[in-house]
Amino acid sequence: MLTTDELIARAEITDVIQRLARGTDRLDRELMASCYHSDGFDDHNSFRGSGVEFADWVCTVLPHFAATTHFIALPHIRLDGDVAQVDTYCVAHHVSRADESGQATDMVMALRYVDRFERRSGQWLIAKRVCAFDWSYTVAFDPAHRSDQLRARWGLGPEGLAVVCVGRLAPEKNLALLLRAFEAIEHLNPHARLVLVGNGPMREELQAKYPDALFAGQLRGQALAEHYASADLFLMPSVTETFGNVTTEAMASGLPVLAFDYAAAADLIKDGINGRVAPLGDSEAFVRAAVALAAEPGLRMRIGTEARRTALELDWKRIVQNFEAVLYEVMDRAQIEVSRQTKDYALGQT
Repeated sequence: MLTTDELIARAEITDVIQRLARGTDRLDRELMASCYHSDGFDDHNSFRGSGVEFADWVCTVLPHFAATTHFIALPHIRLDGDVAQVDTYCVAHHVSRADESGQATDMVMALRYVDRFERRSGQWLIAKRVCAFDWSYTVAFDPAHRSDQLRARWGLGPEGLAVVCVGRLAPEKNLALLLRAFEAIEHLNPHARLVLVGNGPMREELQAKYPDALFAGQLRGQALAEHYASADLFLMPSVTETFGNVTTEAMASGLPVLAFDYAAAADLIKDGINGRVAPLGDSEAFVRAAVALAAEPGLRMRIGTEARRTALELDWKRIVQNFEAVLYEVMDRAQIEVSRQTKDYALGQT
């Protein structure tokens, strides 16, 4: 049986945990900082510092996401006098802002907050927090989202072949090669349809030249997942990517991916096993590989199954590293902008 003091302590600790989550989601710097002792410490993997510094970091990084929500479970609290060890499970949902192609990505993370609370001057606050990442996934990229209704809207029957490309509709994405490859596929399979997901300056031109292509526009979340999973082949002709998240999203959706031996494809795809890669810049090889995949449903199925397995085997450490890289890039851009504004202000004073 818990004593009255223990019940009060548990309620106060739980309130601090909830206030910190609320402050994080609302970007309330003062509310976040108030949850830590003055010498409190936070270890969030990509950030380590005081509670006040953590609040500043959150207010620098999270505005670059469209939305963030932390779902907090009931904490497990072990009291020992004026010290408490607390484990709290949390699901954090981050929604990225749309990129230049118009795509946005939902990222879900399962976390454990491992906290040391201390009661000082009658007040329970965090003395140390360590954020332990359990797992993460990009929402909804799964073959289970294949939709017969969507394929019917595309005008595809059982023998139809949906070839999808996700990205910005712009010259630097090498769309001329995509269209060339699809024309070769269409010659082989007149039932094939080209599905383009994304927006960009070439959209009107492409719609005029290729009226039979399907232009889905900007998609995110469930709709984007359904478009991936309802396709049969993913073509990635771009040679200007840094990593290429669409490659991993397509693989997670169980799609056979054809790309150049570059960026994410070079890192993840074993040619002929879990995807196809063409030598960088070899357009002829790209078209030949596209036609070969289009011609063999059994090969597409086998490669798609292995692609899905590869995506699922991406370990959390790597996901964290990629996420941290994004955060550091965001912070670098913010620092550059501050420097620019400071310089402009200084020039204006002279």
